[in-house]
Amino acid sequence: MAAALALSAGLEGIRQQLDPGKPNKDNLYELTEAECQTRGIKFLPQTLQEAVQALADDPLVEKTLGK
Repeated sequence: MAAALALSAGLEGIRQQLDPGKPNKDNLYELTEAECQTRGIKFLPQTLQEAVQALADDPLVEKTLGK
C-alpha cells in the first residue's frame, strides 16, 4: 500500500505541476519550532492515531486505494 500511495502522490504532483520548493540542506533537528514554521516545514504525525487520521482525511488515499 505504501508503494502504491508514494507512486500515486508522485504522479499527482507531476500532473498538477507542483513545485516541491527549495531543498532543506540544514539539520532540521537543530531548528526551533518557530524556525520550522517560518520556513513552512510541517511535522509528520507524532502518533499512530494521528497518522491513521491523516490517511483517512487525504482524498488521494481514497482515490488510490478506494474505500
